[in-house]
Amino acid sequence: MSSPAAPTESTVAVARSCSAAGRIGGGAGMAALATLALLWGYGVFRLGTLWYSNPDYTFGWFVPLLVGCLAWERWKRRPAPVPPEGTTGPFLVAAVLVLVMLAASLFLEVVPNWRLAGWTFALAMLGITFAVVYLVGGRSWVNHFMFPALFFLVAVPWPGRIEVPLIDLLSQGNAVISTAVSNSIGVPAIRRGVLIQTGGGLAGIDDACSGIRSFQSSVMIALFLGELLSYGLFRRFFFIVSATVLAFGCNIIRTVYLVHVCDSKGKEAIEASHDPAGFTILGVTLLALLALAWIFRTKSREQPRAPMRAWEHTDPGASTPLSQRTSVVLVTTVILSGIASLHIVMQLWFGPGEKAAFERSQAGFQFLPPSDMPGFQKRQVSPKIAQALRFSEGDLLEWSDSAGRAWKCYNLRWSTPRNGYEAMVSTLQARAHAPEYCLVKAGMLMQQNSGKHPHEYSGVVFLRRFSRFLDGGRTVHVLSLYWDGVVAGQRTTADIRPSTASGFSQALEACKYRDRGRGEKRVIEIAIWGASSDQEAENAFKELLNRAISP
Repeated sequence: MSSPAAPTESTVAVARSCSAAGRIGGGAGMAALATLALLWGYGVFRLGTLWYSNPDYTFGWFVPLLVGCLAWERWKRRPAPVPPEGTTGPFLVAAVLVLVMLAASLFLEVVPNWRLAGWTFALAMLGITFAVVYLVGGRSWVNHFMFPALFFLVAVPWPGRIEVPLIDLLSQGNAVISTAVSNSIGVPAIRRGVLIQTGGGLAGIDDACSGIRSFQSSVMIALFLGELLSYGLFRRFFFIVSATVLAFGCNIIRTVYLVHVCDSKGKEAIEASHDPAGFTILGVTLLALLALAWIFRTKSREQPRAPMRAWEHTDPGASTPLSQRTSVVLVTTVILSGIASLHIVMQLWFGPGEKAAFERSQAGFQFLPPSDMPGFQKRQVSPKIAQALRFSEGDLLEWSDSAGRAWKCYNLRWSTPRNGYEAMVSTLQARAHAPEYCLVKAGMLMQQNSGKHPHEYSGVVFLRRFSRFLDGGRTVHVLSLYWDGVVAGQRTTADIRPSTASGFSQALEACKYRDRGRGEKRVIEIAIWGASSDQEAENAFKELLNRAISP
């Protein structure tokens, strides 16, 4: 038997080069892992305010876990890493995207409900992720891990121009079909907008029942199962369509059931049946999706590749591993220093303004209800409205005046938030909540809306909106007042600009007044039935508020 040939000098050199590449590449891999952990942790923190404040997107908290699950499944059958053609370009791209991400983070800090800023932040975060993955594994790794990363976008709130029409379409469709089905099974029902009139009262179809939550949850589950079970493109598309139709159909069943409960037991019985019916339908939808996944399953799955060294390079001479590691470490440094600098600057800029606003909100004002009016009564705000608006204190006041006009008033207060998440909720609910949205949903027709403008009552400055609605042949005038420490601190109303749909304008205004919404907020909404004209309603509002507001 012949003895093995002795290794040549060139073979030993190549072996040493490969061994060094593996060791240093491992350093680049650990740096990349730390970078991605830092990046995605900050992303969850920043976008978490949107999930915390909007019940329709609560499922967003679970999406990063699903992303990790899909990434792990892809990791087990990853291709061999290919050295990147260069490291300077990906590093510069990542550095630019870090700046974009920090700018979007600033916008989300001062305009927390701006969907465009949320999407800009998420896309920049994904771009940085792809740049880091490219530095470690090359183009093949970017392609391989692209779907798990893009799956995260299902948790980003949709732009309002897409979401609002979609919610209206689903809600109206649910109401139309549910009304027809109810009548066909012997339950008399008449549709009024997205409400259904029955013998026991009005049955409401809220957005959570027929809107974006059911739709996006179904799409999320369908995308996740399609990837987890390695579906082909056609099966994934068909599964998504089936999941959407299934969710909409289950919501119609739920609505028909609630209409039947309202007709037979009264409107109050809906509160007791609403949540159990929702959880039951959610469980049925999930089980049906799992059954569909089993039906659409593939007969064979791609087998994982044989284990390989995590950061092994096929061509050590094509890229310098040290430059890979250096580039990843530099990206980490840019992210860390950028985030730290942004939050230090924000605290230095907004802190003094927030302190001054807090001191002004401590003085505040008093709202003295007209308890001497005929039929005056103070009632609790309904639990459903309280849960939606999340205010700290609130009263519902009702009375009539000597002219026979009926009044209703909501007096709500959001106390000083303890953190950015609570500030997000109070800012979104107190500033962005508009009565015309709820009243139109309730079947009223809006005839006039003045938009927000600064106005002063008894020396207190408010942002004011005046609206007129038609409610079943009766005219309703609604006055909405918003107050916080920043608004109250303005010496002249000319310096306070009305709210605008432009996110950039809102962000500049927030920076100008050093306002992140961290102070106490008050909202007073007053409705009057029976005023013969807008001017009569204006005079009635002015007379009431000059008497009721006490600085």
